[in-house]
Amino acid sequence: MKQIEEEQWDEIGGPEPVCELPFTVKQMSKTYGLTFFSYEEEGMGEVKAAVVELGKHKYWLLCPVGQSEIGVCVNIRSFEPDSKKALMVLLDHLKLKLDDLPWSNEYLGPAQWQLTRVDDDGNEVEVYRFLNHDSARWVRDDYEEQGHEQDYYIHELE
Repeated sequence: MKQIEEEQWDEIGGPEPVCELPFTVKQMSKTYGLTFFSYEEEGMGEVKAAVVELGKHKYWLLCPVGQSEIGVCVNIRSFEPDSKKALMVLLDHLKLKLDDLPWSNEYLGPAQWQLTRVDDDGNEVEVYRFLNHDSARWVRDDYEEQGHEQDYYIHELE
């Protein structure tokens, strides 16, 4: 597990919560050598966070400062191809099982939404896959607001 800078968190939609780990910020810092930074999160107040990478997966680890006795929560990027696989990679590295977690998202699995664009020649090409429709719509709307010339479409995957 490699700690990366906050700026390397390349989220384009809204991060997806996947679980709560059975470790506090203090335990994660001591055991894995992570350095947590602080920021203000609307509705949560001050939050401690660290960003880590395992292979192609990136994880935003966080915990509200006033709740430092609870476990560190884990978010993944909205365009992660398979949220369950990303969680299992992390758990394997931490030598944990799903049953060890205080909480995990029950809707984990492959991305369900595909964002495509149609180029000038009429070719429809996948841009991203998303875990939820809201993230796909937000990114599509953002691209359209930026004045991208292509048309963007969202398709539900089966």
